[in-house]
Amino acid sequence: MKRMLGEQSKPCVKCGATDRNKSGNCRPCAKATNAAWYKANKENIKANTADYYQANKENIKVMNAAWQKANLDKVKANMAAWQKANKENIKANKAAYYQENKEQIKATVAAWQKANKENIKANMASYQKANPDKVNALAARRRSTKLQAIPAWAKTKEEKDLIDFVYWFAKEKSIHTGIPYHVDHTVPLQSDLVCGLHCFNNLRVIPASENLSKGNRTWPDMP
Repeated sequence: MKRMLGEQSKPCVKCGATDRNKSGNCRPCAKATNAAWYKANKENIKANTADYYQANKENIKVMNAAWQKANLDKVKANMAAWQKANKENIKANKAAYYQENKEQIKATVAAWQKANKENIKANMASYQKANPDKVNALAARRRSTKLQAIPAWAKTKEEKDLIDFVYWFAKEKSIHTGIPYHVDHTVPLQSDLVCGLHCFNNLRVIPASENLSKGNRTWPDMP
């Protein structure tokens, strides 16, 4: 211990600081020396690292997989932080990759869909059964888009969330009352006399029997 304390008390050979390490340098000087050495030998280090990786590829993969498995929470946190910090770059890179590989991606997706047709069908049916409100909201949005019934001001996220809430409420009311409820366009989207809009203020939740009986023939203040 005395010998170690004596060594630590000797001055750094570069700057004269007394907290030198075994190499004779203090920590800042040692860091600067290492940085300078890396800069001078960068290409050799890259080449040696690449050679080492090629010679030990399988072992490195096994070690990395084992480390990731043992540190899964840390890996997920690091990945989430990196994705958050690089959101725009990731988005740009994805868009660029898609444009460069559009046909190959389409072919791969088509092949996968063809090979997994039954699974896709089963998953879709399961999703529709579990999320009827979302399915109905999406169908209404598609129909309204086709009819050009969605005004520009109703295409915001806030308006979409309000509309989705109405369809969710209809589903919940059906479940809790045991009576089927529909989301009705107060002023119908399509009729001989009037065309309403697909927006929150034109939606209401009414019993399915009432909605089916009224069709697109009646609305408030109709002539």
